[in-house]
Amino acid sequence: GVVTRWDGRICSLADGKPEPKEQVIPRYVGTPGMNSACKHLAEGIHIHLQARIETVERIDDRWRLRDTEGAERGLFDAFLTTAPAPQSAALLAAAPHLQKSAQSVTM
Repeated sequence: GVVTRWDGRICSLADGKPEPKEQVIPRYVGTPGMNSACKHLAEGIHIHLQARIETVERIDDRWRLRDTEGAERGLFDAFLTTAPAPQSAALLAAAPHLQKSAQSVTM
């Protein structure tokens, strides 16, 4: 498999002191590395690397992606952003419900 359950010790900080937390939500990690699931899902797919997407636009039921030079990278049924939440939120202006979700993430 490419993921395994992780039963790490979880705690929270209260007044600067760690307090153990009971694990109620199952957590998983990639195996052998954190990017294993992505590599598995990407098998057989043409992927553009080192391309920074600057704008995402909804065209009917597809997504148009443009890079930092303004070049159109294509129309896609779906896209995946792995950028930190603030950067993802900036990209998601064409999908306000997704943008709002990204804006609510605290790091």
